[in-house]
Amino acid sequence: TAPNLISIEFPLSDNEVQNQLKMAPNPSSGLMTVDIALLGAPFIVYNVNGQAVKSGIFTEQLLDLTSLKSGIYYLKSEQKTAKIVLNRD
Repeated sequence: TAPNLISIEFPLSDNEVQNQLKMAPNPSSGLMTVDIALLGAPFIVYNVNGQAVKSGIFTEQLLDLTSLKSGIYYLKSEQKTAKIVLNRD
């Protein structure tokens, strides 16, 4: 794992995703607006197999996931987790 990144254990139950991050729209076509309080925070996006597919630091309120395929993902940042549904159809 790269330094300063947040790790997450899989599988996640719905109860573990209760402490969600604020973002919209969800489901999304790939562009999402995130809570302004996250600016400067590191994040990691995981697929349902627990593989990190994107990481970085929030430098703006727009999260671009257009490079990912349709499916379910989990965004982890600041000890909070959100389930993301990407729908390209």
